[in-house]
Amino acid sequence: MRRSQALEAQLHTTWNRKLYIWYQYYNDQYAAGVLKTPLLAIDRSTIRFGQWNSSRRTISIAISHIERDPWLAVMDTLRHEMAHQYVDEVLFEAGGQRPHGPAFRKACQRLRCSAAASADPGDSDVAGDH
Repeated sequence: MRRSQALEAQLHTTWNRKLYIWYQYYNDQYAAGVLKTPLLAIDRSTIRFGQWNSSRRTISIAISHIERDPWLAVMDTLRHEMAHQYVDEVLFEAGGQRPHGPAFRKACQRLRCSAAASADPGDSDVAGDH
């Protein structure tokens, strides 16, 4: 049975609020509050769990990921995307490096998240970001 549009909108609002709360928590606890809060969005991507868009300053998390996977996996994806943001806005080392290169791995250590581009370490990068 398909959810009503009103219920779906309410779920999106609730999930989005939780993403902002956890973003702030991780930023404060792991990144010493240095990240400026971006727009957090829930998207309908079926090819990635999350994405950091530096030009729009947006972190997107796939609705399918939120609905299907444990919340802890979604939070790892959020921190993974925050790590991309950290590289772009704090380390300034993104230029000339692969998206999941040394600077990114350093940011992942700081944010205590997986550097893998997928929620399942056995999966390939296809399900990840970029």
